[in-house]
Amino acid sequence: MPKSYCFKCRAELKQPARYCPSCGANLSKLRSSGKLGLKGYLALLLFTVFLWGSFWWLQPKLIGTPPKNTATGPGGSRARGELADRLDALREKVAAKPSDLKSWQALASALLESLAVHRGEPERAQLEELKAALQKILELSPEDKGALLSMAELSFTLQDFGSAEKYYRRFLKIEPDNLKIRARHASTLAFLGNHDGAINELREVLNRDPENFAATSYLAIVYSQKGDLKHAQELGKKALSLAPSREAADRLSAFLKSISGPESSGDSAESDYNTRLEKLIRNQPVAGKRFDSLEVNSTEITLYFKAFPMDQMPAGPRQKFLSRLKFNISSLKESSGKHVRLVDKDSGREMAAFDIP
Repeated sequence: MPKSYCFKCRAELKQPARYCPSCGANLSKLRSSGKLGLKGYLALLLFTVFLWGSFWWLQPKLIGTPPKNTATGPGGSRARGELADRLDALREKVAAKPSDLKSWQALASALLESLAVHRGEPERAQLEELKAALQKILELSPEDKGALLSMAELSFTLQDFGSAEKYYRRFLKIEPDNLKIRARHASTLAFLGNHDGAINELREVLNRDPENFAATSYLAIVYSQKGDLKHAQELGKKALSLAPSREAADRLSAFLKSISGPESSGDSAESDYNTRLEKLIRNQPVAGKRFDSLEVNSTEITLYFKAFPMDQMPAGPRQKFLSRLKFNISSLKESSGKHVRLVDKDSGREMAAFDIP
């Protein structure tokens, strides 16, 4: 029988309990949450960046290079079993020595590795355990760059943008010249509604690196969110010339097409928004051909599709599609605060839903 530990204080749980006997954490609430649903886990694309960005940042720094073929091949199951055993050993170690920084770093790195090879969506318990480990590292070593960056990315993934902004800011105090992280910090400010702060941050990045694709494209999106479509188009066209790949160029082109309609005011504003939104959906590479129509009111957007079996899509591609769709819809300023539903036209069945911040 595998040992069980409290995700918060790391105390070993001798028997099933609703609350941790050591720190009082609500364990039943955690278990009942199961896997993260769409609302709690909207950003698989960002999570991928988190795993293959922060994961590769943190792990070699703490415990050496990551093992190969952990999740695939004939030895994949055995390797995952070995990883589980290593995690149990590290959990026992930090429980016995809660002030041992290296042990906490090794545990966080192993948890990141476990998430990297996990099939399907990660369970909330995994993310909570990782969060607790990173917080402990920062308690023991407040300027640990790997932990700060991982906490920022994890918070961003879970749409806790306030915490993400705080950890990015702390990281940038240590590495103020890291332009990649400065651009990601700017995107966090934009999600918090601080568009002017995001613009200033991105302008600073571009002053130092005028050919920075990420900063240029982010800046175009922030201007579109402010309703300044002229600047958004100008910057978007410049970003197209800097795109590092065909996929990046195609995605940016779809965004530019979605905001290419004339600026409107008065009674025509709602109609113009609907037209731009419809154009954006039809330009989606996955679902555009299956899109039928849309309905928009003051609080909700309903997108109707035909012969689009989302329930048959693997979990990874499905979440990646929804993440991109949400990101593109949020690029239109008028989408802010709306609830989005994806509905099968023929049956009326709701296939997915999410909220635009």
